[in-house]
Amino acid sequence: MYLPFIVPAGFGFLGSFGGITRLKGFLPDRDALLKFGTAGPFYGSSVSLGLFFIGMVLSSLGVTDIGIDTPAFTDSLLVAVSAQAFLGDQLLDPLIQVNSLMLAGWAGLVVNALACIPAGETDGGRIATAIWGRRGGTALGIWSVGLLTITSLSSALSFLWLVLVLVTQRGPVLPCRQEITDPRDEAAIQRGLVMLGLPLLVLLPYPAELIRAFQDLANPAFL
Repeated sequence: MYLPFIVPAGFGFLGSFGGITRLKGFLPDRDALLKFGTAGPFYGSSVSLGLFFIGMVLSSLGVTDIGIDTPAFTDSLLVAVSAQAFLGDQLLDPLIQVNSLMLAGWAGLVVNALACIPAGETDGGRIATAIWGRRGGTALGIWSVGLLTITSLSSALSFLWLVLVLVTQRGPVLPCRQEITDPRDEAAIQRGLVMLGLPLLVLLPYPAELIRAFQDLANPAFL
């Protein structure tokens, strides 16, 4: 494979969007494509998740060094649920002091989650193609690009990632020498499915208003 091209992120706490890695030749089969697609984001997100939870534990113990606006936690479903579990009543304050390891882990999870969006030649696109074949991977990619297009109307991160995918990684995924046989490595398939689920956990916002509306319906206030 070629040397990776590092994509800088010129805003927020993200240092970069990771690297774009292109293959020089054809992989032998979909098993090899699946292992190649899952390797980077699996290990990267594992380290990031470890840093994130270490930072959460330290934050709950009062070992803090940076402040963050409480509403920012709702930008991610995983982060919001974790914050409720570790920080509890602290979420009632408009500004929360946290440990910087939590933010570092969160940033790493965002970068790896973006890479796992199944569109074009991203790691997620390679994983989807390896698991469901070229037709299934292409269909999922079309849906992913459509969702990115919709969310880009209100999210700068979605807009920038959409542009990046369309300009540099629109695909198609480089063919394997043999694509007829489905992947046989069950462990790799499970890792691939987990990686495809990562964007849903990390990038989707916590539906605070929707949950509050359901709570109001379950406990109506009579005047």
